[in-house]
Amino acid sequence: MSQNLPPVRIVVLNFNGAGRIEQCLESLSKTLYPDLRVTVVDNASADNSVALVSREFPSVELIENGANLGFSRGNNRALRVSDEPYVGLLNPDTVVDPDWLKPLVRR
Repeated sequence: MSQNLPPVRIVVLNFNGAGRIEQCLESLSKTLYPDLRVTVVDNASADNSVALVSREFPSVELIENGANLGFSRGNNRALRVSDEPYVGLLNPDTVVDPDWLKPLVRR
């Protein structure tokens, strides 16, 4: 635990999110938080967004589903492997401010 803040995992569920997910992941990369892990779960996108995430955001964990599992089942893939005490679920069109996470965790 760094600065008395527990690790957090953010899960971004993606389906054909190219053109949107880039801004989401870029904003998450600027989040001011000491122990943040980001996972993208892809629901069988056909728009090259998986290659884009792999190429442009190599620190992001990528889970590829072989089919579109929908919101719940798609997110559950990441939740099953997460051991962080806090997990946030975001849509790929979400853009966050750098200071967004600390207040949520502290609360």
